[in-house]
Amino acid sequence: MSLLRQEQQSFLFAALCGFFAASAQMILIREILSAFSGNELLLGFALSIWLLAGAAGSRVGRVTGGFSFHACAFSLITLFLSGIYIVRSVRFFSLPGEAISLLTALAVLIPVEIPFSFLTGFIYGTLAVKHDGRRLYRYDNAGSIAGLLLTTVMILPGFPNMFIAAAAGCILLPFTLQKKIWFVLSVSVIVLAVLCNGFSLGWKYPSGTKVTYGPEGEIAFTENNDAVLLNNYVYRSRIPQPSVEQAVHIPMSLSGGKKRVLLVQDRGFSSEISKYSESEFVCLEYNPSFANKNCGYGSPESFRFTDKFDVIISGAELPDNLSSGRLFTQEFFMKMKQIMNDSGVFSFTLPFSQEYLTAEEKGIKEILMNTLGSVFRYYSIFPGEGYTFMASDMPFNLPDTVAVDAPYLKSYILPSMTPERISEVNKLSLSRKINTTDRPSLLFQSIKLYLDRFGISPLLFVLIPAVMLLVLLPLFMRSIPEISVGTTGLISGIYSIGILFLYQSNYGTLYSRIPLLMAALSLGFFAGSLIRKLPFPDLIIGVYSFSTLLLLINCDNPPLLFFMICNLGMGFLSGAQFVTRRTDQWGKLNASDLAGGVAGMAIGPAVFFPLMGVSGTAMLMLLMKLLAFAGQTRLKRVKMG
Repeated sequence: MSLLRQEQQSFLFAALCGFFAASAQMILIREILSAFSGNELLLGFALSIWLLAGAAGSRVGRVTGGFSFHACAFSLITLFLSGIYIVRSVRFFSLPGEAISLLTALAVLIPVEIPFSFLTGFIYGTLAVKHDGRRLYRYDNAGSIAGLLLTTVMILPGFPNMFIAAAAGCILLPFTLQKKIWFVLSVSVIVLAVLCNGFSLGWKYPSGTKVTYGPEGEIAFTENNDAVLLNNYVYRSRIPQPSVEQAVHIPMSLSGGKKRVLLVQDRGFSSEISKYSESEFVCLEYNPSFANKNCGYGSPESFRFTDKFDVIISGAELPDNLSSGRLFTQEFFMKMKQIMNDSGVFSFTLPFSQEYLTAEEKGIKEILMNTLGSVFRYYSIFPGEGYTFMASDMPFNLPDTVAVDAPYLKSYILPSMTPERISEVNKLSLSRKINTTDRPSLLFQSIKLYLDRFGISPLLFVLIPAVMLLVLLPLFMRSIPEISVGTTGLISGIYSIGILFLYQSNYGTLYSRIPLLMAALSLGFFAGSLIRKLPFPDLIIGVYSFSTLLLLINCDNPPLLFFMICNLGMGFLSGAQFVTRRTDQWGKLNASDLAGGVAGMAIGPAVFFPLMGVSGTAMLMLLMKLLAFAGQTRLKRVKMG
């Protein structure tokens, strides 16, 4: 590094910091998702805390004298790798699969993210005072793109998170060579982190657990395969035989004769379906790690079947996040109907209590019934060992008998399903909410159910990001350039988290695809930084965000490339607006941009998407940018006059 001039070292360090920070962010997000049971709501908080610390660091960096490359490189490596262990340690105090409260999660995110992100923002703010802010912005984003691409290349084959983290850490080692002690310490931290990787996984899972990485998340197979955990959520376990019999034999017994059956996600149902020897049976798993000789890998929404089905049984669990909720949307039910015969039956069974449902569970039940009713002509719930939901375009009743051996169902469950009980559980309130990709009503109920477990008021969940919005925007947006860039940061934050949520709602594989989606955003930032002039940026950004989000929700399973192009476009416009502002205070402008992103990423998943849906949020984003455009136009006229 001594061969490079000071200015060259600064730009190279900015690029490598961008590389390292982008990789670190993706790995920490994966660790957070796996530690906190795949709760995507925490994703918005994690990203907003990251940006908030970066904004503060950038602001502080503008007024400091400088820093040493080697000390900062060592500090970044140490903070990142220790952060992984802090996230994993939270599972040391809880059982595998046990839900962790929102407050505990935030208590973990703050020490993990704030020091690291503050330091990266501090580095940018300090360098921006001494060097060309536009050029520095390009180097930072070019490094981010490279870091995200490397992370993606290592994620897809299934490399463990710690090995990817170590590879990313090595990128900063050249800047520690100026003083050997920093180099030795940095290498020691990386080696120690890799050596302790297996030990730290033991904090999350019992001994004998096999851990692997799939497209949907971190998968843990307990000893003897008694249970399978996906992102520390019990994805599959040994279900009591009565529940299995009810889930399979009630829909299978509605009619006699040979049937063509589709099972989506086998939770022990295949052995019962195989009792119908004359029937043709197809089984699909969404995750390749769960596929076996009896159940193949594939998505029923896009799989090309030769013939339609008489019975479709979904083994999906009670939806508690966007990934599982996608199997209970109007769009999913429509796709199941399209691959069914005219008299076909669609069914799923959820573990609701026979005796009592909480207000949130009642809300989930009614949303599911309304959603089924929006697709099928006839639908009903049969209560027993859980609630069996069934729907068809042909009328049906509870079967009187079962043609195969099902002792629990015949002796206990069917006799308990009296007409009075069936009538009672099928009662609906005046609410007509349905669950769609655009308006995920189940998400709001799942949030309330999650918070209710820990005695947290949903109002508090909404107030935290709302207060953050009210405090941050006036603090960081005091001039015309700051208002313009800051509101764009707000829109970009809402938009980018919306893209992630929409992708998760369609495919459920955000865990492995998030680096690609974020790489597209960074590529847009870099390409936009090359632009010299962007007329009416607020108007263009408002129209773009509104139109592309509406296009995404109206497309039938848009491909990953489409999501990436949308993110790239938003990054391009945001980057172009940033570098075309007339200012010499790039650190201050960067802080405004990040502060807007903080508010957008916090309030988007907590308030806008659950309450307003994607289309309502898109309309609000357009309105915000139209107001910003009108306000700036008026201020400019006053200034010129």
